[in-house]
Amino acid sequence: METLLLVQLFHELALKGKNRPFFLKRAKAHVRRALKGLGVALEGEWPMALLFRLPEEAWSEAKARLQDTLGVESFARVYRTPPDLEALKAALEKALEGQAFGSFRITAKRSDKAFPLTSPEIERALGAFVKGKTGAQVRLKGAEREFVVRVLPGAALLEVERHPGPGGLPPGSRGGWWPSSPGG
Repeated sequence: METLLLVQLFHELALKGKNRPFFLKRAKAHVRRALKGLGVALEGEWPMALLFRLPEEAWSEAKARLQDTLGVESFARVYRTPPDLEALKAALEKALEGQAFGSFRITAKRSDKAFPLTSPEIERALGAFVKGKTGAQVRLKGAEREFVVRVLPGAALLEVERHPGPGGLPPGSRGGWWPSSPGG
């Protein structure tokens, strides 16, 4: 099981139409700059998210930097496991160490349709596991703790700690000089 960092870019970037590639390029470059010097390596890239591998000791500094990085909607510490229910349970068990909460929720997103369980089946199986380990109640709305599972081809990602970013647009992507209209 390996610790990764999932960075979700500000959803407003999706609304930028024909200019979206420009905004996404700026946002991704800004995130990379913010994490420079921490020993992170880009593992995966999607239109609105970046996945980095990082040394365990770099997590607290990465967290501090991303909380102030414009263009970041949220970021999360994630564990990567094989796409297997038992491996996900082992990752959850590690994530539960030292945790105390009265209610929780499991959210599964299965993009690998070859995985033998549906998203609701994954949620029920992992929910029963967490309930058995902690005694906490399942609460679909207003849960104290949420665990997000993403089942991808060849891997599963378990979000164990999510934090909000400041949002907004990355520096250098708005404002600037605009010529005045004739006679203006």
